[in-house]
Amino acid sequence: MVLIGIWCPSIAAVENVSATRLAVIGEIVPGACAIDLANGGKVNYGVIPLSTIPVDQPLQLEEKQIPFTIRCDDPMTIHLSARDVKPQTAVRSLVPGRGIFAFGLGSVGDINVGQFQLRVVSEDIGAQDAQRKVVPVDLIYKFFNLNQWGKTDSGLVWADGSSRLSFAAPGKRTAGVYRFISGVIGVKPIINKRGDLPVGRVPLDGLASIDIYYQ
Repeated sequence: MVLIGIWCPSIAAVENVSATRLAVIGEIVPGACAIDLANGGKVNYGVIPLSTIPVDQPLQLEEKQIPFTIRCDDPMTIHLSARDVKPQTAVRSLVPGRGIFAFGLGSVGDINVGQFQLRVVSEDIGAQDAQRKVVPVDLIYKFFNLNQWGKTDSGLVWADGSSRLSFAAPGKRTAGVYRFISGVIGVKPIINKRGDLPVGRVPLDGLASIDIYYQ
């Protein structure tokens, strides 16, 4: 008897692989801050009789004050500035030497009505620190591209947005960290002399952007 063996190699199954990736992403960020102006941010001077405006000199209206609050989700360093939305309408010559503070008061045709100035009233500022404790603060200022702060009592803001105001512990010149700030913005319009005003009804139409920067 003859035995014949037949050898046959096994054939393994071939696995094909396809893959995709799962990414876990996100970002931890500090909370935001928001500013709120009373009365929807509107300061209304009502009807101003033309006869009350001098023929040969500008009329300075009384300052009106509008409360503001800044609320932050987390303790923040807060800077505040303002920018003129209608800078081409400002009559900067009405207050000699102070044109940098002049915001436009609107125009009729090509004739500008006047200017207004904005200030943060330094005596009326309230604050809460990181522990939500009510604390006193000084109003300080600097120019946006410089790091040196100084104390200010006038609280005037530059109309081109290049100055910044902030809040510091009394006697300090470094912006502090706060959760809440309250205060008052003073608004003072100055109307051009009657002889340089447009004819007919003339609206006061100033507009400023109040900006806050926080970190």
